[in-house]
Amino acid sequence: MHWARKGSQESTSPFRTFQKKGKSCSRGARRFVRDREVTEANADADTVLAAERWIIECNDANGGTVSFSTANVFVNQTNVAYRADVTLGLALGTNVEGDWSVTTASDTTNYAIADLVASVAASSTQPADVELDLTVTFENTNSSLLADGNYECVVTGTVTAN
Repeated sequence: MHWARKGSQESTSPFRTFQKKGKSCSRGARRFVRDREVTEANADADTVLAAERWIIECNDANGGTVSFSTANVFVNQTNVAYRADVTLGLALGTNVEGDWSVTTASDTTNYAIADLVASVAASSTQPADVELDLTVTFENTNSSLLADGNYECVVTGTVTAN
């Protein structure tokens, strides 16, 4: 199994492929940066970043599982004391083969209670390819608690054979 982001050449980079108990797995990360400047128009508005299309090619007889997760919330790159929650969303793209389905469509962090992980997933039970659309949302529920600047969140994707 391997992946490619739409518009890129098929590759395992930046994902590394490794073997575990006879199953292959690809893993890698994508950095999302949100430049935030408070104005009257966006004072408390969430920002949904453009969906990214991921192409998964699965040839395992038992299908595969794809998951995307955060290890932290959006963090201000100048002053790490400023943070914003992140929501991940996952949907099937236009090309779906076999029985791929989204098992967890949306999840949101909550840094106020130390919930720093948001995770979404899709899976199949047979060999088939799929396009998945991943959305990342910068949750801006109270602009008075956030400083201007660049906020960064790393989302890690993992593709495993079932």
